[in-house]
Order: sequence, then C-alpha cells, then structure tokens
Amino acid sequence: MGELTARNEDIIRVSDLSFKYRSMETPLVTAHDNLHIPAESWPNWTWYALEFGIVLAVSMVIGWKVSDHILYDVAVVLGHGDALESWTGISIHSPAFKSISDDVEGKIVSFSNWIFYGIVGTVFCIWYIVIRGMILKKRILR
Repeated sequence: MGELTARNEDIIRVSDLSFKYRSMETPLVTAHDNLHIPAESWPNWTWYALEFGIVLAVSMVIGWKVSDHILYDVAVVLGHGDALESWTGISIHSPAFKSISDDVEGKIVSFSNWIFYGIVGTVFCIWYIVIRGMILKKRILR
C-alpha cells in the first residue's frame, strides 16, 4: 500500500467550517507546528505570581507559629495573664481559649492579629526589599 497523498487542486477538509486548498502533492499525515516550548511561551508574570504566593505562604506560617507562641505574653501585656491556669499549648482556636470571657478574648485576639499581620508584613519587606532588592540585586518588577 502506498502513502495517501493529496493531488493538485484537491480540497482537504480542515474543520467543519473551513477548507484548505492544496496546490502541490503533499502527504495527508499532519504534524503540529505549535509545539509548546516553556522558555518561549510561558508568561513571565506567572513567575512573579508564583514567587508572591510562596512568600505569602511562608510569611503566614511564620506569623501563625510566632503569634501562637507569644499568646501568653500578649495576655500579660493586656493585663489578663491570669485568665487561664496554663497557657502551654493554647492557641486562639483551642477550646480552653474560647472559654475565656468574650471581652478578654476579643482584646487578646485583636492584639494578636496586629502581631500576626505585622510579622507577615515584616517578612514581605525583608524578602522584597532586603533580600531580593539589595542582596540579589533583582528589581521587583521589570
């Protein structure tokens, strides 16, 4: 069996709505001319978005861990260090913490949120200004 070919002046259907005219003898076997080469076709802004997501996740984990560890210190600063018998292993979401009166809980949570977002902002500033800007000498946006 020979290879199927399209002869002069043959019409080959490309899709249901369009037709392609072939004027020379070509094989009917088609190949894709739209190969995906990541270095040439990957959108550059996605690397910035990926970096932002990683920095956000790392900074939130750091803020979460630190703010849970200093919960007792926050309560002492606000004058409510004796609200619980033991502060070891206590987080904002634990049942023992929820048993505190709403007024005291609200003050501690509010102050703890300020500390959490302060830590998140500090990690962002350290990464984008100090590490990326001064040490790596990379501009934030090009």
